[in-house]
Amino acid sequence: MGYAWKDSLGWHTTHPYPGPWIDGTSLKLDKHDYPHIGYAVYIDDYTSLVMYSYWDGNNWHTEVIDTMGRCYPRTVTLILDSNERPHLAYGRSDEPLRHAEYINGTWHIEVVDSSGCICPFLAIDKSGHLCIAYMGKYAVKEDTNWHIETIEPYRGGRNSLYFDRENNPHISYEGQGWLKYAWKCNGVWHIEKIDSIIPRGVLK
Repeated sequence: MGYAWKDSLGWHTTHPYPGPWIDGTSLKLDKHDYPHIGYAVYIDDYTSLVMYSYWDGNNWHTEVIDTMGRCYPRTVTLILDSNERPHLAYGRSDEPLRHAEYINGTWHIEVVDSSGCICPFLAIDKSGHLCIAYMGKYAVKEDTNWHIETIEPYRGGRNSLYFDRENNPHISYEGQGWLKYAWKCNGVWHIEKIDSIIPRGVLK
């Protein structure tokens, strides 16, 4: 896994984790502009790891967050909260959606949705709540509980989640052969089809 940055002298690269088969990377910068990276690592046919690397100004530090089975998560999404604590969301279609949080020197992992997950996107809304968009669903953590809404049922697709000035969620995602856009207003979800997506193998 490599990290590249540009300054007045040009581009520089380093490799916080030199292992092979890296996927699902997510990058955030802290208040010092130091990088924090969440990612998945394929170890062998039976083991994959969810990992976290960060730069403290002098050295890179790398931690194993969770161990999973074969077919590593294709997306690991990372955020830093207002206290600069890292949070990661990850999962697979045959594994629960999980949230990992770093508290007082220890990683705490919880299951958000046991029905499985593909390509989650983790964000913090303007009220400070953790929110995850995934597989046609939207999860919000209030106090200690996750509340899950189904926008529309489907199995795959990447997601992107942001909030407007009124703190309403807006999600772009791939679903049922379409690029779609969903947003919530006055408690109601609205969905629009933006563009068709050519299935794999159709384009010659």
